[in-house]
Amino acid sequence: MASLSNRRRVARELRHHPATRAGGGDVIERRRRLLGRRRRLLPRRRRRRRARGERIQARPRPGPAGLPRPNPGGGNMNEVKEALRTVEQHYKLFLQQQFTFIAALQHTRENAHDMIRPVASIDQVQSYMDHYCNNSTDRRILNMFLSICNDLSKLCHKLEAVHPGNSTTNGILERCKLLLSHSNNLSTIRAKYPHDVVNHLSCDEAKNHYGGVVSLIPIVLDCMKEWLYHTEKLPRHMLHNAN
Repeated sequence: MASLSNRRRVARELRHHPATRAGGGDVIERRRRLLGRRRRLLPRRRRRRRARGERIQARPRPGPAGLPRPNPGGGNMNEVKEALRTVEQHYKLFLQQQFTFIAALQHTRENAHDMIRPVASIDQVQSYMDHYCNNSTDRRILNMFLSICNDLSKLCHKLEAVHPGNSTTNGILERCKLLLSHSNNLSTIRAKYPHDVVNHLSCDEAKNHYGGVVSLIPIVLDCMKEWLYHTEKLPRHMLHNAN
C-alpha cells in the first residue's frame, strides 16, 4: 500500500492530469483507476530495483516534536550513551546506601587495625573486602562500589574506540584512567557542587578518611559527560569515519 507521502504525490498528479482537467461524469472513476495503477506499480518498481541490487533508502523521519532522529551511523556513540546511563543508574542505587558504604569501610578498617590512614585507593577497598570483611552486608556494598569502578574502566575503553579524539577529549580520558587506576591516591580529590556526597560525612570523615573515595565515582561520571559534550561538537565526518 502506498505511503502517505506517495498518496499526496499521486493526488498532486491527479489534479494536473488531463482527465481531471477535461471534466465529465467519469473523472472520479479515472482518478480511482490512476491511483490503483500507481499503487500496483510501486511494489513492482521496488522489486525490480532489489533485483538489480539497488539499495532502497527510506527518507529520514523527524523525531518527536520535529527534532531530528539520532544519526544511524553513530551506533557506537549510542552504545556509549546507553552504557553511561546504565552506570549512572547503578550509581544512584549505590548513592542511596552511602551510610552503609561508610559503615562497611569503618568495620573493615577496624578489623584491619588500619584506623589512621585515609581510604585512598581502589586497591585498598579491594583489600578490605577480600581480607577483613566479616558480614554479607559489608561485602555486598563494597563489591557494588568496586563493580561500578570496573564498569567505568570498561567504559573508558569504549570511549577510546568511538573516535580518535583531539587534545581536549584525550586529556579528559587520561584523567578518567588516572582516577580509576587501582593504585591512584584519591585522598586529595573532592566532588563539588552539585554533588553532596562529601556533605553527608562528618568533618573528620571528609577531611581525614573518606572524602576522596566517595568523590571518585561522581567526578569520573562528570568527566565522561564532559567527554561526550566535546565529542558531539566535533565535525560529523570524524565520528562517521571512526564508526
